[in-house]
Amino acid sequence: MVDPPRPTDNIRLAISSARHTMGDSRIMKREELSFERPTDLFASQPPEMRGQSRDEVRLMVTWPEGNNSHHVFTDLPILLKQGDLLVVNESATLPASLPATSQLGNIRLNLSTRFSDNLWIAEPRWSASRPGPLPLEEGETLQIGDATAKLLKSYPGIPRLWLTHFSISAASLMAKYGEPIHYSYAPVYPMEAYQTLFSMFPGSAEMPSAARPITPRVHNTLVAHGIGITGLTLHTGVSSLEIEDEIVEHQALYPETFH
Repeated sequence: MVDPPRPTDNIRLAISSARHTMGDSRIMKREELSFERPTDLFASQPPEMRGQSRDEVRLMVTWPEGNNSHHVFTDLPILLKQGDLLVVNESATLPASLPATSQLGNIRLNLSTRFSDNLWIAEPRWSASRPGPLPLEEGETLQIGDATAKLLKSYPGIPRLWLTHFSISAASLMAKYGEPIHYSYAPVYPMEAYQTLFSMFPGSAEMPSAARPITPRVHNTLVAHGIGITGLTLHTGVSSLEIEDEIVEHQALYPETFH
């Protein structure tokens, strides 16, 4: 009996060239994913900050035959067929980056995955531009305002992440001190810039951004063309982690909650 493809297999096959077929057992190495990204092409600001609509961004479509075509996002309704179904993420983004003080000095603590009000997987960072892992120890305590966050244990296979216990609700800390997670190439924008048309249930550490370009006019055109739209909720964690294992399929992953 042949085991069904794992999620990582599907990701790998989507990235691989069209000559590879489903079920291919070729191993992908980390260096195959390396590429140069010109700094002038970084997405440093949302289109609305440039006076454009969210749906005026570029859209590249990869077809089953392996060829690509280039569009603007407002073309989406004419690229789909009546009866097609779009599945959108209804998770809303949290102000999940907290200022913290450790024995190393001032750092950022980016929340990732919630287990309970007081227990999260979190990523300590030097700053938005300097990731970890930081030289921290199990049992070390970080100060966040009048509250504390205790680093219980590093997450298996991902040394940047820690299972972290907060002395009070992390939600209250985010409400008081949090800001959206961002990186060095982009400033912090208001929280509404990190939400989509479908954001309903707070829980994502970073924006689930696939639906960001869907504006009311795109939504209405999709519906008018007979294209269905339904939702699920996947609370996304931090997206800053690098692939550290030489074999992509061996890379450890952290949990994300969905329903």
